[in-house]
Amino acid sequence: MSTEEAGEPSINEDDDPHEEFQTVFSQARSEAASCGEGEEISPLDPSEEEKLRKKSWLVTASGKNPKGRVYGVGKLNENHLCGEAFTQQPSSSAVMDSQKILRLEEEIRQSREEFRQSREENQ
Repeated sequence: MSTEEAGEPSINEDDDPHEEFQTVFSQARSEAASCGEGEEISPLDPSEEEKLRKKSWLVTASGKNPKGRVYGVGKLNENHLCGEAFTQQPSSSAVMDSQKILRLEEEIRQSREEFRQSREENQ
């Protein structure tokens, strides 16, 4: 399956990488921002635009090499997904930290409520 069949523009290896990137990024941005036929193009969220920019560069750079590096990006570790434009995956400790934060916030809410009830009873 060629890149054109996969919905990606064809890229000539003799082209300037920056020009290739601009072409890929421009097309991806247009497709993502269009609302439908005959409608105006809506502006993209900056984070979505950054994801498109990175994904476009990945397409232009022809993916990761055997060492896990992408030309112009450097080494991508296991916490990054290339399929979603280098989206960093949270580490297990980050997930545990967020769960701990939620638990502590709930404990604070409960303590405040108990304190409020105790204060009302003692008045």
